[in-house]
Amino acid sequence: MIDQSGQTLDARLIQSGNDQSVTILQSGIGHSADITQRGGSNSAALAQIGEANRAILIQDGIGNRIDAAQASAAGALRIEQIGNFNQADIRLRSGSSPLSVEQRGQAMTTRVIQF
Repeated sequence: MIDQSGQTLDARLIQSGNDQSVTILQSGIGHSADITQRGGSNSAALAQIGEANRAILIQDGIGNRIDAAQASAAGALRIEQIGNFNQADIRLRSGSSPLSVEQRGQAMTTRVIQF
């Protein structure tokens, strides 16, 4: 599912493997989302609301999961998970700073909340 509203919204999705899943919801103006998933049984969900948020999500392996959200202007997010059964829950809100998370290995977990 990709659900976009507003203006100048861009969503790119590349998936290879079995049982991949994705949800992208963008609203507002000027959002960009790039999601790449390779392997199997990976899941990704993303919601960007407001203006000018940029997200890059990369998963390569089996059973990886990302659930990300951004709210206000100029948010930047990059998450890369290489390996199996990695998770990342990230929420950013107003004045979101660029964030980069890289997980390489097995069963790693990251949870970040900024407001």
